[in-house]
Amino acid sequence: MRVRGTEVGRCPGSRGLPDADGETGVKKPELEPTCTVYNINPGKNRKLLSECPVLGQYMLFVGHMREYLGKDSEKDLGKAIDKAIERCIREDVLREFLMRRRWHG
Repeated sequence: MRVRGTEVGRCPGSRGLPDADGETGVKKPELEPTCTVYNINPGKNRKLLSECPVLGQYMLFVGHMREYLGKDSEKDLGKAIDKAIERCIREDVLREFLMRRRWHG
């Protein structure tokens, strides 16, 4: 399997798990899964986002989170996520999903 042009298991800092003989290494897999990655950042894959409104709303949530993280001098991801959730609920973006799963700690 390849990830960003690098064979999995051959990345710096990685190692194989021991096999039945106690040796470590990467063996050729029985199956090689593939996936397609789509860029859903603003202005990208507009057709996909127009056909899947939930994905478009998720893009907005991530955008709000990045905006708040960029404004926070402490770069507190938790605060940025909380603010993005509040804004999305207020603006009816993923509202039901976020309200059902929101942490009220």
